[in-house]
Amino acid sequence: MSTFRAPLLLLALVLGAGSAHAQLDESAPPPAPVRFRGEELFRILAPMQGVPPEKRAVNVQARVERLAAGSDEVLEQIHTVEVGGLSGVMAADLVVVGFGAADAQLAGKPRQVLAKEAAERLHAALARDFAARSAKALGRSVLIAVGLTLGLLLLLRVLSRGVRPLERRVRERLDARLARARGKGHLLSLMRADRILLGGLTLARRLLTLGLLVTWVVLVLGLFPWTRGFARASAARLSAAAAWVVAGIASYLPNLFYIAVAALVTWGLLRMVRLASNEVQAGRLTLPRFYPEWAEPTYNIARFFALALFAVVIYPFLPGSGSPAFQGVSVFLGLVLSLGSTAAIANVVAGVVITYMRPFRVSDSIKVGDSMGVVVEKTLLVVRLRTLEGMEITVPNSAILQGQLENFTAATRGTGGLVIETSVTIGYDVPWRTVERLLLTAARRTPDLLESPEPVVWQVGLEDFYVRHTLRVAVKAAQRRKEILAALNRSVLDAFFEAGVEIMSPHYVSARDGNLAAIPPEQRPAGPVRAFRLQQVEAEPARDAARAETSEPRRLEPAAASEPH
Repeated sequence: MSTFRAPLLLLALVLGAGSAHAQLDESAPPPAPVRFRGEELFRILAPMQGVPPEKRAVNVQARVERLAAGSDEVLEQIHTVEVGGLSGVMAADLVVVGFGAADAQLAGKPRQVLAKEAAERLHAALARDFAARSAKALGRSVLIAVGLTLGLLLLLRVLSRGVRPLERRVRERLDARLARARGKGHLLSLMRADRILLGGLTLARRLLTLGLLVTWVVLVLGLFPWTRGFARASAARLSAAAAWVVAGIASYLPNLFYIAVAALVTWGLLRMVRLASNEVQAGRLTLPRFYPEWAEPTYNIARFFALALFAVVIYPFLPGSGSPAFQGVSVFLGLVLSLGSTAAIANVVAGVVITYMRPFRVSDSIKVGDSMGVVVEKTLLVVRLRTLEGMEITVPNSAILQGQLENFTAATRGTGGLVIETSVTIGYDVPWRTVERLLLTAARRTPDLLESPEPVVWQVGLEDFYVRHTLRVAVKAAQRRKEILAALNRSVLDAFFEAGVEIMSPHYVSARDGNLAAIPPEQRPAGPVRAFRLQQVEAEPARDAARAETSEPRRLEPAAASEPH
């Protein structure tokens, strides 16, 4: 039966050869390789009987796997056959592949040569596969795999023992440099260099470890016939990826040169601006109408624009800058920034305006709205205050620019000071000169007050029952104004108590009957003083009883005119 199966199958393939010519003229599909254990045996170049090359290659690979699953006797039965216009390769009674005129035309060889080469390569591949699956070969592969594993462990240990001491040595040297740089203004830059260097060493160690592991996996899997195909495919992909990276780097070198030049120029300019900023901030360089506290924000603004210009210059030289994906990401980031950074941009603009308005400085004591404290940090976005209670308050720059700001420290710069005040209310029976003398005495006893301007007492109000006296003094330490005010109040209490003057605000709520007027004796006028007379009202018993029931208060009737008793 096998004698007739192969010619019949080949004859069916020959009947499809004509259609292959027609398809070849119309379209030429890409060739499909036939692989076995990851090794390419030959290629199917043309369609046959409406079957594309890729489908034909899949069918051929299935037949080769079927042969490999059998015994090694099939090696002696591989041969070529000729039927009509078709040359084929057979193994026993199985037709493995057939080549027609279209295959020969695309390959530039006779179809008989194609069949002979395919038969030789199939025989060699199957022979290697059967040999690799023998007990002797498998034992040798296992021993080699064990040796590779031991070698991998040894290399990993050497890598760990070699790189970790290097990292430790670098860290010790950087720690020593950090200790010397403390207080010299280079601490943050050295810390950043420390992290970059140690991060580079760690990354290099991990990349080497990953490379060793990948190499071990590919080598070990390539020892066994069942995984050899995966190992070869993985090695091919890794090689292609490495070649692509190397080729990309090589082709990108001219663009990289332009980027390096732009980066070098930008770095040089920023370095010069940084040096000038440090000199101005330290007071060693003075510019007309340019204040030292402007140096740092001006440098930050200049750095922002320099980096933005650098990004615009190098954008065309970035890899993939002209791709639709890169442009889509750029549009998306621009949309996100435009929609989500309105408040941030408003704060940045307000921060720049506040910087050059100079309404306050760091360490000033200010009040913004309901928030009051000492300025501990001033950035382009926010201002941070520390209150007397130790709390830290963050105030947006836009709120400062739109609201009212009070600076308590500004008055203490130069020869002046911050004016604080305290008030007392004393009855009209105490001379105002006595109250003024006692308040000035309290001011002289209070520490941390400025002698110039001198303390002053104002009579700020003549109320119904008392006079309001206000003591105003100047202090230098605006941050301690509440502490100094408390000390001033204590001194006022002591001065008045020592003089026997009672600090109170009398309120007259009862009618007077001949009482003296609340006027100092030396200023009290002679003669009778208008007053009230108390008179007991006699009432009838019936009216008394009704009044007791309703609990009405007793009425006082003023006299028409009376002299004080």
